[in-house]
Order: sequence, then C-alpha cells, then structure tokens
Amino acid sequence: GLMVVDDGSSARSLLSAVVGDRSPALKADMVLDATPRPDLIDKQLAALEELALTRGFVTASASALPMTVERIARWSEKLEARGLALVPASSLAGGKGAATTGSIR
Repeated sequence: GLMVVDDGSSARSLLSAVVGDRSPALKADMVLDATPRPDLIDKQLAALEELALTRGFVTASASALPMTVERIARWSEKLEARGLALVPASSLAGGKGAATTGSIR
C-alpha cells in the first residue's frame, strides 16, 4: 500500500486536500531541526517526548544532517527506560483521523 507523509515544514501544506481519502496520510507534529543547532534540536526532542507521553504517540521529521542524526541517536539511547519507543510511521496508519498536524488518516 501507499502512505503519504507530510514532513510538517510548511503551515500551508495541501496534503489533506490532495490526498483526500485515497491513501493513509500522516503529518509531522514538528520539525526537529528547523533551526539546525544542537541546543535547539535537544529542546525539540524534549518537547517531542513530553507530547508523546501526553498523547501516546507523536510524529516528527528531521533532515539527515550529521548533527541531527547524532542528537537523535543520543536521545534515543534511553527512550525505553523512559517508557517510549521509536516506531516506523507506517505503524501509525489507521490511527486517529484528522487533517491537522500530527494527524493520521
């Protein structure tokens, strides 16, 4: 099957209008490295974790910059001890349905 994932980088995304009900779709809650600085990526990761604990799931996007990958790798080392797990976006398909950020249809 096909699942469309919007990286969340544009507030003017047309994802829901273009895809409609033809495919599962997911829009990221936040972009982790919109400002590519280690301290700001760490703050975004902390906010991501808090939202995940509140909502039960959260989605994020990031570039493949070495600094970003390193920050995410370091952060993810102890996720399990904090009651969290990284999962593929496809595991969220068919979940909550809405056309807003963090939504899944």
